[in-house]
Amino acid sequence: MAVNKSFQAGAWVLMGCLLFFSVSSLAEPNASLDKIINQIESMFPPTEGYVISVEKDHVILDLKQGEPIREGDRLKLIRFGDEIVHPVTRKKIGRKETDLGEVEIMEIRKDFSLARVIDPKAQVRAGDGVRTAFKKLSFLVAPPAVVSKEKIDKDRLRLELEKRLNSHRRFEVPVFELGLWLLENGLNAESLIQSGNLDRLKEKVQADYILIPKIGSVKGKTVLSYRLHSAVDGSLKKRAKVLSDQPLPKLTPRAPREQAGQDSFDRTEEGMLK
Repeated sequence: MAVNKSFQAGAWVLMGCLLFFSVSSLAEPNASLDKIINQIESMFPPTEGYVISVEKDHVILDLKQGEPIREGDRLKLIRFGDEIVHPVTRKKIGRKETDLGEVEIMEIRKDFSLARVIDPKAQVRAGDGVRTAFKKLSFLVAPPAVVSKEKIDKDRLRLELEKRLNSHRRFEVPVFELGLWLLENGLNAESLIQSGNLDRLKEKVQADYILIPKIGSVKGKTVLSYRLHSAVDGSLKKRAKVLSDQPLPKLTPRAPREQAGQDSFDRTEEGMLK
C-alpha cells in the first residue's frame, strides 16, 4: 500500500512539472506577437499641431486637410515649458507641459484650421500646442484560422494576443467570448464583418476594431498574418504578415485515462504480479 502511495505521489509531481513547463513556455515573450501590437500602435499616432494666431476665443491652427482630424474633434491645448534633460546622458527627453484646456475644431481648410477655445478664460497665445486627447481603443480578437500542418493551440494564441493588447496603455479587450458568440450564431470571422452581423454584435458588446489572425507557412517557416477591421462598418484598416521567429503554442496531447493503481507486488500462484 505504501508503494502505491509513493507511485501516486510521483505521478502528481510529474504532472505538476509538465504543467509548469507548459505554462512557462506560454509565458515566454514572442517577438512576432509584440511586432503585431507595435504595428497596430503605429496606426494611431497622436495628432499634434500649434496655435498660429489668436482672436478672442477663436484660434487658427497649423492642422490642415489630409490630417486625421474632423470638425467637432476636441484637442488638448498645451503650453510648452523648459526642456527636460536626462541628468546622466544629458539627452533631451521632452518638455514640461501646462494644460490650458481644450479647443474644438470648427472648420478645416487646405493649409490651416479654425478652432474654438472651450474655456474663454484660457490665456491662449501663438506658439501653444494642441494634441489629440488620450483615448483607449477597444479590440475584439477573432479565433485564429490555421492553414498550416502545425498543430497550433488557437485558444492559447488568441489569449496571448488579448493579453498583449490589454497590457498596452492605449488598448483594451472587452470581456466577451467572441468565438462562442460566432458559434452560437453560425458565423465565422469572414461573415462577421458584414454590416448586418456587425449590427447584431454591437447589441452584445461595444468595440472599435476586430483583429482577425491567421497562421500559415512559407518555405517551412511559420507566418502570422492578420487583418484589422473596423467594428463599426467592417472596413479593412490594415493587413500585414509577420514571420514567427519563435515557436507558437502547440496543442498538447490529451492525458491517458487514469488506470487503477497496483495494490500489491505479491506473486500469485501463476507467478504474476497482482
